[in-house]
Amino acid sequence: MDFNIRITNKAMVLFVIYLLLWILLHNLLTSSFPIEARIPSLNELWMKSNSLKKLFNDINFWSTSIGICIYISVELFTVSSIILIFSKLLKIDNSFPKSLLIVILAHIIFLIQHIIECLFLIKNTTFFNNVRRENFSFFSISYFFQIHKFNFNKSFNYLFQTISIFEIIYWIMLSLFLSKMLSIKIKNAIILISISYLPIFFLWLIAITFLNIMNS
Repeated sequence: MDFNIRITNKAMVLFVIYLLLWILLHNLLTSSFPIEARIPSLNELWMKSNSLKKLFNDINFWSTSIGICIYISVELFTVSSIILIFSKLLKIDNSFPKSLLIVILAHIIFLIQHIIECLFLIKNTTFFNNVRRENFSFFSISYFFQIHKFNFNKSFNYLFQTISIFEIIYWIMLSLFLSKMLSIKIKNAIILISISYLPIFFLWLIAITFLNIMNS
């Protein structure tokens, strides 16, 4: 019982630290963005939209501190829940706090990605002359298409932004931390990720891409 409480406390503390660190670095680095990459304030976005529905549909909202907190929180808790459910199905001893710890630790790779992106954009202030900030994702499919000036249907923006080198590293880190923290073989950890997170991840990408095509 005490062990479970300690794991829960660690998971929640790490969760709060992770969010605070992300917001701090995000605000520090994006404050140096060129004008083309400036992120509108929440007040500006609200004045423009004047409704929660329009605000949430504005891609700029998800680059504000509140938008980032909501997005990351939902993502962390959703992935943790998926891994927990499939762990139970495979009869692997696991708990939600453990899953959350594992997901947060693996998720640090996206924090590193964000830092690299911000530093790159600060040093390449003319990059947004041809590329919109919200369509930029470092070392993603869309990034390589953009630097080689390959045009593609904007309906595939989300798909091409999401699949990146960092996403693949995330899968690897998830497997490694699962193996370490759940005391299972790396092979079993890879199987767990392959039948839980990955299928749902790709179904999500297909669904969003389909909706974008329908609305284009």
